[in-house]
Amino acid sequence: MNKETVEEWIKYADENLNAGKQLFENNPNEFKTTVCFLMQQAVEKFLKAYLVSNDIEIKETNKNKIHDIGRLINDCEKIDPSFNSLFKFNPDILSKHAVNSRYPFTSKIITL
Repeated sequence: MNKETVEEWIKYADENLNAGKQLFENNPNEFKTTVCFLMQQAVEKFLKAYLVSNDIEIKETNKNKIHDIGRLINDCEKIDPSFNSLFKFNPDILSKHAVNSRYPFTSKIITL
C-alpha cells in the first residue's frame, strides 16, 4: 500500500464532500447539480481510497474512466462483504452525476 496515495484520495474526497455540504447548506436549489456532482466525486474517491489501501490498483485510461459507483462497491465488496449494504442507496443514480450534472441537456431535473 502506498500511504501517500491513499491520503491523496482521501484529501480530494474530503474536499469534494465539504464543498458539496457548504453549497447544499447555503443554497441547495441554486447549486443542486454541482452538489450532486461533488457528492458523486466524494463517494467515488473514498471508495478508490479504500481499494488503494488494500493494494488494489485503480486502472483508468481515457477509454476506461471508473465513475461507476456500483462497480467500485463490487470491487470493495470482494475485500469486505459489508460493502454490499451500500447498494440499498441505489448507486446507479449517484453514478449518473459523474457526467450528467456537469453538462446541459444530459440529465433530468435534479430534486433535492
